[in-house]
Amino acid sequence: EPTVTVSVSEAPGETHEVVYGNIPLGSISGAKFKDCDADGVWGDTELGIGGWRVHLSGTDVRGNPVSADTLTGADGGFKFAGLLPGAYTVSEEIREAWQPTTDPFFVEDLEVGEDFVGPAFGNIPLSTITACKFYDADIDGTKDEGEAPVNGIRFVLTGTDVTGAAVSMTGSTADGRVAFTGLLPG
Repeated sequence: EPTVTVSVSEAPGETHEVVYGNIPLGSISGAKFKDCDADGVWGDTELGIGGWRVHLSGTDVRGNPVSADTLTGADGGFKFAGLLPGAYTVSEEIREAWQPTTDPFFVEDLEVGEDFVGPAFGNIPLSTITACKFYDADIDGTKDEGEAPVNGIRFVLTGTDVTGAAVSMTGSTADGRVAFTGLLPG
């Protein structure tokens, strides 16, 4: 405790010893990046992602539970400072339209005064391709008012994503539309 109360009697030669102990605090930092090639490695041309929530949880050396959140900066970096030694887990926010390309968390047993730099969190945005089918009554290639959607048409999406994997999906129109979701760039 930073404050100690000492009671002094009127006895001559009375002494009191007060001992203060200090411990250097540590930190855990890391970063988040847009992994454009989905390889899990922060490449020279890939940028940090700002405004992404990162969560710290764990237990400090005193047995106290620890829970904190921060947002990544414009460069993708984040830092949890002023930490006692302890066992901590750092996890990234998982967003629906993004796919993690690295582990979405890491664990660290923080030592006294340690400034630990964790691995970077990589993510790649997912895309959607939508197709539509309609009866083009005036044959102008544009869906005009009154031109009805055509249902039950089977569409096939094929290609190669950014990782080199073959992609093949099928879908049928409902209300004249079909959507292929959760696609990596490619």
